[in-house]
Amino acid sequence: GRSTRQGPAEDKAPRGAESGTGGARLGGAMFGNEGTGSRSWAPVQKSTGEILAEGGLPGHDQTSSAEKELQANALSEIVQLLLSAGYFRARIASLSDFDKVVGGLCWCITSSGVGVDVDILFTENSTIGERVKLSESL
Repeated sequence: GRSTRQGPAEDKAPRGAESGTGGARLGGAMFGNEGTGSRSWAPVQKSTGEILAEGGLPGHDQTSSAEKELQANALSEIVQLLLSAGYFRARIASLSDFDKVVGGLCWCITSSGVGVDVDILFTENSTIGERVKLSESL
C-alpha cells in the first residue's frame, strides 16, 4: 500500500495562503490582487481621513434632528454677530460654514489691533490639515 497522506509540497491550500498570517499574501502585498488575477481575501479598509474626504459614511449621520437645529441656530447667530462686527464676507453663500466662521474669527482677531503670537493666516477652501492647524491656533 501506497500512502495517501500528502506531504508539504502537495498541500491543497490555495496558493499563497499561509496559515496564521490572517489571510493571503499574494505578490508580497497583504490582501492584494495586483497583477495576480486572484480575488481579494478581505475588503480594503479606508482611513478615517479618506472617509471624511468622501463626505463620511453614507447613511451613518447619527446627529439628531434637534441637534442639527441647534447647530443651524448657532451658526446663524454667529454669522449675525460677524456681520454686525463688519465682517461682510459672512454673507457670501458660496463660502462653506467653516470658511465663514473661521475666516470671521481671524478677521476679528487681526482687526482688534491686539498683538497675538500665533500664525492666523486664513485661506479659503484649505485642506483638512490646514483647517485643523488653523483651528488649533485660534
